[in-house]
Amino acid sequence: MKILLMLCLVFGSGAVLFAEDQGDDIYIVCAAGYKLPIKELIVKYEASSNHKINAVFGNMQTITTYVKKSGEVSLIIGDANFIKKSKIATKKLVKLGNGKLILVYQKDINLTKPEDLDSESITRIGIPDPKKAIYGKAAIEYLKTYGLYNLVKDKLLVLKTVPQVTSYLKTGNIDVGLINVTDYEKLEGGDFKSIKISPDAYEEIIIEAGMITTKADSFYKYLQSEESKKIFKRYGL
Repeated sequence: MKILLMLCLVFGSGAVLFAEDQGDDIYIVCAAGYKLPIKELIVKYEASSNHKINAVFGNMQTITTYVKKSGEVSLIIGDANFIKKSKIATKKLVKLGNGKLILVYQKDINLTKPEDLDSESITRIGIPDPKKAIYGKAAIEYLKTYGLYNLVKDKLLVLKTVPQVTSYLKTGNIDVGLINVTDYEKLEGGDFKSIKISPDAYEEIIIEAGMITTKADSFYKYLQSEESKKIFKRYGL
């Protein structure tokens, strides 16, 4: 009942939150841009464990707020700087990998280098909310590093999460999206093209898992297993 109440409070604030398998066992929260690998890891973990993992996904501001209000979360996965600034007390922290920003665009658009974003053929550029999502912040830093921000700021469509930007790309509602390499897995195929962005163009993104209570100890350890490392690598971490 407490968990349902907290979900209502978070939804009521206008935040985008993705809840998976609401139950009464281990609760974790995770940045929405890493939903794909974490869901895959949960399935594998549950197949060889007597524990059930209940995961909530959203932007970093949403999930850190949820941790503080619910009092039920045992583990958080997301940007290291955001976790630190949130002042959430963690018993242990482990680095899972480095997040990578990528520029993705519709296949019928002629785009070969970052400077081409100023082209008249590009009218809408989707980014996650830079105040709430680490890849939104990275997107703004990248645009400013290349001297593009003032040229394209009127084209920017600010969305709440990385998956939302990805969805807008899939439906053709934006020409270009700035997302993470991990979520790009949803788009691979013939309909989209991409340009890798130098990690020097934005502040380093470190993805961590933080254990809040020992209830999540076994899953925390599983995230450091060779099997988990292979899955994270496959998703670009």
